[in-house]
Amino acid sequence: MTEDKKGFCLKYEVCDFCIEIHLDNLDAFKFFEEKFGNFISDKKADFKAYFNSEMKDMEVQQLMSPFMYKPNGKNGSVFYFKANFASGYVDFEKNKAEFNTFGTIMHITLSIESSLRLITSYYSIRKGFLLLHSSAVKIDKDNAICFCAPSGSGKSTIATLSGYDLLSDDMNAVRNNNAEINVYSTPYGGDYYGTNLVASLKGIFFIFQSDVDKLIPCSFSEGIERMIDAEYEFVKNAYFGEAKEAHMKALREIYFIAKGVPLFKLYFTKSRKFLDLINEVL
Repeated sequence: MTEDKKGFCLKYEVCDFCIEIHLDNLDAFKFFEEKFGNFISDKKADFKAYFNSEMKDMEVQQLMSPFMYKPNGKNGSVFYFKANFASGYVDFEKNKAEFNTFGTIMHITLSIESSLRLITSYYSIRKGFLLLHSSAVKIDKDNAICFCAPSGSGKSTIATLSGYDLLSDDMNAVRNNNAEINVYSTPYGGDYYGTNLVASLKGIFFIFQSDVDKLIPCSFSEGIERMIDAEYEFVKNAYFGEAKEAHMKALREIYFIAKGVPLFKLYFTKSRKFLDLINEVL
């Protein structure tokens, strides 16, 4: 644990991107110290985020609404926002953010994690990787596959059914490293407090719960469209529209990943029969 004038501090790393977070709430700090524990880093921080919290007894309702953004600054680099239980700004030129959160500890920690996801999503483009709404499993010592779907669509279920070792059950980072495309675990979302792992990505499966097990290859154009849907926040949301250079870079990354990794639509039942279909194409 590190304590300074601005509160409790820790640094963690996602796919070479290091964030230093400052928290004024000890319970929130302990939560993230545990959840991000396998991703703790001693690197120089790429970004610093400061969180001020106010504890309030509140009915636990919908914990996070979508952020409302107002871009400002050069090339849309400063964003002011307000959500149900958080408000503040992100300055992507100064590599700094400040947030005010309130509510129960559950509201506060979810607000903080949502904010950190947003920061990572934007910086992933600068660092040359993408965040995908996905679970990922290692199919052998060096290789992995991703299951992409919206929240509540079975990402964790299919990862568990596969019986393979899990990287992350809700969000993973994917990077084109020229010689191969790699997938990196992240500490974001889900109930699984992941381990910091990397593997060679051998396939991306866009999943649908069904009463039959069926595997259909994606055309290249459909694969691009589904990759955009699976990418976390950056590409498909208009509030980043002014950051045109970064936007185009994100689309190029999606293009090269879609070119380099087989893409499929996987319809699965809650059995393990879908594994036979996967093994046939890998």
